[in-house]
Amino acid sequence: MGVEMVPGSHVLGMWFVFDHQEKDWMCTVSQKERGEPWVMDYRFRYYVDDKVHGSEDKKNFYRMQFKVDTPKAVMIEAAKAMQHLLLTTGFGDDTFDLLIDSRDPKVIMAKQKTCPFLHMVEIKSAEDAEEAGYTDIAAEWRKTGKCPLGETG
Repeated sequence: MGVEMVPGSHVLGMWFVFDHQEKDWMCTVSQKERGEPWVMDYRFRYYVDDKVHGSEDKKNFYRMQFKVDTPKAVMIEAAKAMQHLLLTTGFGDDTFDLLIDSRDPKVIMAKQKTCPFLHMVEIKSAEDAEEAGYTDIAAEWRKTGKCPLGETG
């Protein structure tokens, strides 16, 4: 599973570390609803094939929760500190930072599209969700007959 964009979520930014051959790390800081805690979701990916979606790559996902009143600058610094730690320990040799700071899905998607290495999947049906590996979304869609993520634009 990748980073899910839920309507109404505020995405502060995304941070990446690459070695361009065997592995990468991706981190997103976001808040689902106003007043809820901000979370830092990050994952390590270890490549086993050259597929972007539907791959057998090994992925480990983690989540850290911030206090509701944590300043944005502190959360950004936390993400950059993890990124720096991975660089200094040899996990990768290249980084990319994408500051977004928006709740507007169109702004979020437009900024994400500026990353040539970020491969997004537009899900228009339960079949698309299933094919992209989002089995829980596909199951809910089939059960209710509508997209569980809502309308984003």
